[in-house]
Amino acid sequence: GRLAVVSGETFRLVDLGTGATVTWPVAERPHAVTLAPDATRVAFGGRDAVTLLDTATGALICRHQVRGLVRALRFGPLGGAVLVAADGHDFQWLPSSATGRTRSFRGHEEEVRAVEFTPDGKFLVSSGNDGAVRLWSAHCQAPDGVETVHGFSALGAVGGNGRWLLGRAESGVVTCVDRQTGERARTPGDAQREFLAWDEGTTRFLTRRRGTAVLEWWT
Repeated sequence: GRLAVVSGETFRLVDLGTGATVTWPVAERPHAVTLAPDATRVAFGGRDAVTLLDTATGALICRHQVRGLVRALRFGPLGGAVLVAADGHDFQWLPSSATGRTRSFRGHEEEVRAVEFTPDGKFLVSSGNDGAVRLWSAHCQAPDGVETVHGFSALGAVGGNGRWLLGRAESGVVTCVDRQTGERARTPGDAQREFLAWDEGTTRFLTRRRGTAVLEWWT
């Protein structure tokens, strides 16, 4: 695997297997960064723009104008699109090239704070300051379903088939919601707990206490 790291105005792409590092400067320190699944492209989000670069050369692929400061940025599973949440109650689907269709998804009552694709690419998930986690079809701009848990501050992860939603509240409580049954599983409140991984196809997820090596499976 590869890891994208931004320090100040320097970008580094680290090969976790060999330790080889590619480094180049960036024009301004980005607020959000996402790496394509094949690690051939990286996207930076800053004020009023999303910039995509070639990771091998640092060459500019394209730049998309957005409204306000980019809060969240995610490549799709195939790398063909980027989800962007900036200032506002909506989020955008941007092509990962200079051409392609741009789409906006509206439905939150307050600012969108996090966006994500499901691993199979069929659904999009967003969470906002309104405390709602919303599930969208990747082929439709109307919400496919809504689950609301008050106090959500950031999206954690989603199930591969769009059945399960997962988010983390300000209190540190991580909640998993089964959309078919409405059942919910919660971890104890801990502001230092962070989401690490989803056991795809099940309701299990892994968390870690920040600053420690303590890993916990929840179901």
